[in-house]
Amino acid sequence: MSRMVEVSVYLWSGEEKKLKVKRGARVEDILKMLGLNREAVLCLLNNELVAESERIVENCKLKVLSVVSGG
Repeated sequence: MSRMVEVSVYLWSGEEKKLKVKRGARVEDILKMLGLNREAVLCLLNNELVAESERIVENCKLKVLSVVSGG
């Protein structure tokens, strides 16, 4: 049986979500769960910039920031 871990997700809009994901889940799995385009966001796991391939750990905080571009 796969163990679940809890992660707090903070979105750029100010919204906070508490999610339970399978142990070994990656940041990209959470982005998919939330319907977010991984090319349009930056992710900070426990206040450190990480790639989408980073694994989620128990009771971590994931901040998802919108990338702003233009000219």
